[in-house]
Amino acid sequence: MGFATGPHLLSLSIPASGTVGEALPFSATWWDAWSPVGSIKWSLGDGAGAEGGVVGHAYGAPGAYAVSVTATDLRGESSAAGGEVTVTAAVAPPQPGQTGSGSGQAGAGSGQGGGPSGVGTSPGGSHKKHHKARPDKHRKAELTVSLSPSTNFARPTSVLTYRITVTNPGGSPAHAVKVCNRLPVGQSALRAQPQASGGASPCWSIGSLNAGEQRTLRLSVEVNAVSAAGTERDRVVASAANVAGTRADAATVRIRALPATACGSSLSGPPINLLARRC
Repeated sequence: MGFATGPHLLSLSIPASGTVGEALPFSATWWDAWSPVGSIKWSLGDGAGAEGGVVGHAYGAPGAYAVSVTATDLRGESSAAGGEVTVTAAVAPPQPGQTGSGSGQAGAGSGQGGGPSGVGTSPGGSHKKHHKARPDKHRKAELTVSLSPSTNFARPTSVLTYRITVTNPGGSPAHAVKVCNRLPVGQSALRAQPQASGGASPCWSIGSLNAGEQRTLRLSVEVNAVSAAGTERDRVVASAANVAGTRADAATVRIRALPATACGSSLSGPPINLLARRC
């Protein structure tokens, strides 16, 4: 049986998908029983690189990108991991008022004996066609929100990312849209994309959300070192000035305790015998 060398991967978060120009978060947590981790370097698949446990990157073109991350300890031992992110072109939201075509021709020639255009001479003619062009303009704004974690399992001190998607499926813009994430007590916010306010309970003020428009928000968090094994529940709430009530979603992450042996020893345990056999 051989001996394990190099840092041990505790958690890895690589977005499965994104859009062109969107700032995507990447995170990795490593631990080494023999030597401190000296560097964490990323290769992001499009020629770009980054360094650190939590990084962000925006891709300039659609495609599938192979992402790899390498951790090196102070002894020079390295370990690597990776994944793939699929990037698609951003879809422009529909513009208000572009719901019909040929609207100026309703009722032409529909009357009988009432002149060339027939306007006002047929009770069901021009008025019916006029009402058909109006419903989309008068539909109310709506909101939906969804929350998904980058992993459903984590360990203390590991980093994970929540993806929040807020959508307006209604027929008119939603105004003063606000989205707030209510983290469980066992997690701490590290980085929000785009930037959020509120510290421990990050909130985004989005402004207006056009009919059919969708926004994606991301929040990277760290599981506290003292978190006990069990389930932690995160909750997100969205609201708008012209939408009644709030919309909410929740996600759960199961926390697993750190291993208690040299094959992933507890960070708070006694020094490890360097002559002990590694995994």
